[in-house]
Amino acid sequence: MNSDTSLGAFLEQIRACGFSFISKMPPTPEATQQVLERISFIRPTQYGSFWDFTSQSEPVDTAYTNLSLSLHTDTTYFTDPAGLQLFHCLQPATQGGGQSTFADGFAAAQHLYKVNPDYYNILSSVRIVSHASGSSDTFGTFMNNAPHAGGFPVFTHSAPHIRPHPKNLTQIRWNNDDRHSGTQWPSHERMIVWYRAARVWQELLASKEFQWEAHLQPGRPIIFDNWRIVHGRKAFEGQRRVCGGYIGMDEFLARERMINASLTAEARPESSQSDETQISDKEKANEKKIKKEQVEEEEIEEQREDKVEPDVVPQKDEGVDRPIAS
Repeated sequence: MNSDTSLGAFLEQIRACGFSFISKMPPTPEATQQVLERISFIRPTQYGSFWDFTSQSEPVDTAYTNLSLSLHTDTTYFTDPAGLQLFHCLQPATQGGGQSTFADGFAAAQHLYKVNPDYYNILSSVRIVSHASGSSDTFGTFMNNAPHAGGFPVFTHSAPHIRPHPKNLTQIRWNNDDRHSGTQWPSHERMIVWYRAARVWQELLASKEFQWEAHLQPGRPIIFDNWRIVHGRKAFEGQRRVCGGYIGMDEFLARERMINASLTAEARPESSQSDETQISDKEKANEKKIKKEQVEEEEIEEQREDKVEPDVVPQKDEGVDRPIAS
């Protein structure tokens, strides 16, 4: 991603597919941080900005354990969850395990809509409160939850005023470990339906149809859209070292639009100039042809005038007929 062209293509792939691997990268935290900052500034959270961690005896988050993690999105408790997330495994699990798991949440949501639109609708309408609490070296004791008292639905759409539909789906918030007991249910019946829908949704994500595994390796990090791709991890034994960070969604989208727009603009002048030159040459040729035709017509007209005989009008003069030029 040294050139703007390669960076633009890289960001466009993330926007289109939801994720991308980076190959042949130095397996160091410094190189990883540089890649993130090539896109935008790293978004800080209560865990810091750029993180580099292994499993811990007193973890601040389940990510810092060797436990299995079910598929989820990160920072569901933020009003504006992190947009991009990068994982670079600097050291695979020394005693096995630790495979990363992923699923395209948008594809799974579309499938859920087809098989059970009622479940899709309730996951799009009931607001769930999420939270994170603990203690970190960076911020000390913390408790984060979205300041919106009612929380947010699992599926967020760009047109919430109309009936929810996958074509308007813009964001997925899903993390069972972050759900807060303070959720206010519309009714007992709706709560029961929501839990049924949530179970089907979780099973759908973990199914072979949608979940896939990747054994992350040093020098080949993955970066993905945290609003679309859900991720998890298999349990592992021994030590496993991972570094990475977040990029805000607004920063990612702005960077992708601007860099590809500038590349298009840079390519446009040459094409435009070439087209204008071709048009100009044609106009000049047509103009020259028209002038030539005008000259030829004038010459022909002059030749005609030279060859025309005077009109002869017969008149009578003293009984003698003679031609009179007029």
